[in-house]
Amino acid sequence: MRKCGSGLVINLSSIAGRLSAPFFGVYHASKWAVEGYSMALRGELACCGVDVVVVEPGPFATALFEVSPQPADADQRVADYPEVARTAYKSVGDAFDGMFNDPDTPTDPAMVVTEIIALIDTPAGRRPFRTVVGVDVGVRERNAAVEPFDRDVLEAFGMTEFSTLAQQNG
Repeated sequence: MRKCGSGLVINLSSIAGRLSAPFFGVYHASKWAVEGYSMALRGELACCGVDVVVVEPGPFATALFEVSPQPADADQRVADYPEVARTAYKSVGDAFDGMFNDPDTPTDPAMVVTEIIALIDTPAGRRPFRTVVGVDVGVRERNAAVEPFDRDVLEAFGMTEFSTLAQQNG
């Protein structure tokens, strides 16, 4: 892509890469890593004409929870947590179940595919860096609020040109 002077990298993250909540630390860490890597890669490749974007789906009705291993608690550590923690953990699962069973909540995974196609069809240099899909719990607003800060950081390091896609030469 660098050699051709154009291209598109779409990294799949999650709104969990923009926030953090108890009981999901490992998942958040993995998605924060995708976000950080994508920001760096976007800057590294922008001057080569390669767009790097991130798609941040909210919760979707997939098999993630069904296939995720549950802690075995072989050492009986759950009992060491206060009741409020055990109750909160159960309520998280109940909240997801309620969301996925609500016909008015946008949880069809096909929405993610539709957004990816739209990003592919968007002209180079006009793609948003982050695209939130589905339930966002305020992540769209958070992204908009942080954008100027991200630009200021690049400017402080004398790298403003790395925040936007390079124009084709000749």
